[in-house]
Formats: sequence, C-alpha cells, structure tokens
Amino acid sequence: MKVFLLACLMALAVVSAKEQSTNHRCPKNAVWDQCGIDCPKTCEGQEIKCPLKCRVGCKCEEGYVQVHDKYDKRHRGRDIQCVKVKDCKLFKN
Repeated sequence: MKVFLLACLMALAVVSAKEQSTNHRCPKNAVWDQCGIDCPKTCEGQEIKCPLKCRVGCKCEEGYVQVHDKYDKRHRGRDIQCVKVKDCKLFKN
C-alpha cells in the first residue's frame, strides 16, 4: 500500500510540474518563473518593496526591466511590460 501511495504521489508531482511549465504565457521579453525574486528592477530606478518570498509568475528576462512597479497577483505578471533600460526614457511622464 505504501509503495502504491508513493507511486501516486510521484506521478502527481510529475503531472503538476509539466502543467506549471507549459500552461503559462508571458508578455514579450518576459519568462515564467515558479519562484522568482519579488523585487524586480523597474524604469523608476528602484526595486519594488522586497518581501523575502517567492513571486510565482512572469518576470522580465535578463537585460530587461519592468516599465512600472505594478504587479497584479491575479494575473501573475502576465500584464507586465519589459523593456531595455535604455528605452525607459520613452515611458517617463
């Protein structure tokens, strides 16, 4: 019985990992991260307040920053906009 239960748990973990890696679409220049840093760099020049916990969702790719410091947890970062630092000036008010 223990072996059967262990096999079921392992199968569930594999299916769950596959779902997590394939069902997520992120905006241009962003990638999905199961446990990304919760303090992304932004065009505003500072990092967002940084609670020491994982942020599940989209994050900007290496070399890109978020235009704004807004992050909607319901959308898990699918609405972020990532640009190269040199292009931040295009988004200043």
